[in-house]
Amino acid sequence: MYYPSIKTPVESLYDAVYFSFVAATTTGFGDIVPIGLFKLMATFEVIFGLLLIALVTSKLVSIKQDAVLSELYELSFDERINKLRSSLLLFRQNIDRVINKIEDGNIKKREIDNLYVYLSSLEDSLRETYALITRTGDAHFIKSIDTTNTELIFNSIIHSFEKVNELLKISNEHSREWKNDATLNLLETCITSNEKLFSVLNSSIKLREETINDLNTRKNSVIEKIKNELIDNQRKT
Repeated sequence: MYYPSIKTPVESLYDAVYFSFVAATTTGFGDIVPIGLFKLMATFEVIFGLLLIALVTSKLVSIKQDAVLSELYELSFDERINKLRSSLLLFRQNIDRVINKIEDGNIKKREIDNLYVYLSSLEDSLRETYALITRTGDAHFIKSIDTTNTELIFNSIIHSFEKVNELLKISNEHSREWKNDATLNLLETCITSNEKLFSVLNSSIKLREETINDLNTRKNSVIEKIKNELIDNQRKT
């Protein structure tokens, strides 16, 4: 390398570093010119300089993009949980409405037939819950449901089955026929899905053992009552 203005070779380390920086950034002021093998070295410095800038820029953009996507995913995940809890609440409200009409004596057959629709929504909620609690948190952007929401959802599921039991009891007391093969099969499917959920819960380490035991006790109690109400209904019919 040499200075073209004074036609002398470059011997200063400072100027050599300066030339490397100018070459890497493709600035090219022309105050230092490579000669001989330095032309090849300058070419490689330009190539590696451009690659380095591209890699740094790509990494910075990737970090920002990951942060934005992570925030969007978390919002979407929380919305999914809230939607699930709302669905279970809506199921209980629908069952409550049917119970009140049976007690008032102004229930219509069409509203009794809607029990199948309500149980279908419960089954969907149970399937959604199973999908949420069996997620793994090892992969990137895979978020596991936290302990608070896990407990709240399982409590909500138990309350939903308690409403089903209350409906069956009221129907038996008022001699309201609600059974058909489709509804019975769907109710059995809901009970089976619920057992699968609690099987996963029992093998979980997220909740305290006392909490899991309490949830299981309440679940077993309400499922047993539902089965007894079904037996009572069969005897009456």
